[in-house]
Amino acid sequence: KPDLKSKPRPDLKEEFLPAVSLLESEDIDTRRAAIDVLTEIGGPEQIELLQSCLDDPEREVYQYAHAKLTGLHERHTKRIQEAQESGNRQALLDRYLEYIGSGLLGGATSDFYRQKAISVAGKLLEETPDSLPILTVLGKLYVDQNSPTEATLVLNKALEREPNSVEARWEMARLAYTQQNFREMRDHLQHLKLPPALHETPISQTVRWWLSEIEDS
Repeated sequence: KPDLKSKPRPDLKEEFLPAVSLLESEDIDTRRAAIDVLTEIGGPEQIELLQSCLDDPEREVYQYAHAKLTGLHERHTKRIQEAQESGNRQALLDRYLEYIGSGLLGGATSDFYRQKAISVAGKLLEETPDSLPILTVLGKLYVDQNSPTEATLVLNKALEREPNSVEARWEMARLAYTQQNFREMRDHLQHLKLPPALHETPISQTVRWWLSEIEDS
C-alpha cells in the first residue's frame, strides 16, 4: 500500500491527482493518507475534496477529515488573531484575504470576513490614498460583495493612478460581466492577457468570444 506520509514530497502539487484517486480506495488507511496530502496542499480545490470526505461511509475517515478541516480553520483564525495583536493592518488584511480565498468558508461566514477585510483595507487606504495594491484589493472585495458603486469608485481611482493596471482592469471587467455589460468588459480586456487560472471560467469564455469578434472586425 502506498505510504504517502513518509514519502518525500518536494512538490506537493504533483501528488494532488494521485491523492484524489486514492480517496476512492477501499482501504481506510489509504484514504486517510490521501486526506493528509490534501490538507498539506490546502488550496481551494483540495479543501472542496476534504469537505466531500465528510460524506465518507466510514466513521474513521469522515471524522479524520473533519479534524483536519477544523485544524485548518484554527490555523487561519490563530494567524488572524496574531495579526490583530501585532497591530499590523497590512498583515491583518493579508490574513483575512487568505481565509476568504481558502475555500473553507461558507456564504455567510465568507461575507463576514470579507466585511472585516473591507474595513481594514479602508483604514489602510486612509493612510496611503494612492496605494495601487490597496485600491485594487478593495475594488475586488467590493466586486465580490456585489457593491458596484463602491467598486467602480475605487477601481477608477486605481486606473487614474495606473491606466494599464492588469488587476484593476480585470476587476472592472468582472464588474461589467456581473452587470451583463459585455461591451465595457471588452473595452477593459481587449489589450490584456487572461491569467492562466481563469481560462475555463464563464467570464473568460465570454472574453474569448469578444476578443475573437474584435480580431475579425
